[in-house]
Amino acid sequence: MTSENGSNFVTRENRLGDISLSRNAIAERIGEMAGDLKHQLKATSSRFEHFSIAETVDITGIAQLAVFIGACDNEFNIYEELIELIPMHDTTTSQDVFDKVEQVLQDYGLDLSKLACLATEGAANMVGRRNGVAAMLRTKIENSHPDSSFAHFHCIAHQQNLCSKILKWDHVLSLVTTTVNYIRGRALKR
Repeated sequence: MTSENGSNFVTRENRLGDISLSRNAIAERIGEMAGDLKHQLKATSSRFEHFSIAETVDITGIAQLAVFIGACDNEFNIYEELIELIPMHDTTTSQDVFDKVEQVLQDYGLDLSKLACLATEGAANMVGRRNGVAAMLRTKIENSHPDSSFAHFHCIAHQQNLCSKILKWDHVLSLVTTTVNYIRGRALKR
């Protein structure tokens, strides 16, 4: 292409058209981007003042353990990332899940004394009082960092689902109708 002053240049759109889109090339680029993101998060994690992890196991097909992290550093920068998606080929016992989570925390250099919160789904292997992932993590932290503790929550989506099953729609709609009528009745007349 030629610009108004006569110089030749290639537009970004034309250059994008020259990029190879083969399956292997795309897979390689995705792998490179994932590696770069992992490297960036590992470098950043050393500055975390506190962090929380959330984990869930997908029960369809091959179980997938998704480990999310939410953290803040000393400058109050907030980070929320999916840090690992781990296929659980054999079993998903609490020990299996705990071992994977522990390995992820070690891989990212996350200090357990800075763990502020753990969010899990409501499965027994996650929340069991003695043998659940939360109990195992609590025991490990109490043994290695006696002055540290963390909050444990069940996933809010599961709680919302339970609430929606318990509450009847007529109760919700009557509350909404009453609220709307109240607001409309008190509106300024123009």
